[in-house]
Amino acid sequence: MLLPQELRYQYDDPGGKGAFFPEEWDRFAAHVCTDAAEARQRGAWELVELYHKQVNQRDKRKARAAAVEWMRWSVLALLTWSPCNGWY
Repeated sequence: MLLPQELRYQYDDPGGKGAFFPEEWDRFAAHVCTDAAEARQRGAWELVELYHKQVNQRDKRKARAAAVEWMRWSVLALLTWSPCNGWY
């Protein structure tokens, strides 16, 4: 479970994880939004909800593709600083 500030850092904050990995953020966001600007406009909770829907859809190929993109983005957390925990 993420704290609200961790959620913002991971999925919403322009100075968050996306600032360290802009190309990866664009790829992550493009999977459920038209671009990174739309993803930031939607906000962290909505982005997570969109991914939740993608990962749990009936089409297993699309669900797997969404899960792979989610994991690609999530694993980058091991390489960045968190406002709650400092450097991992």
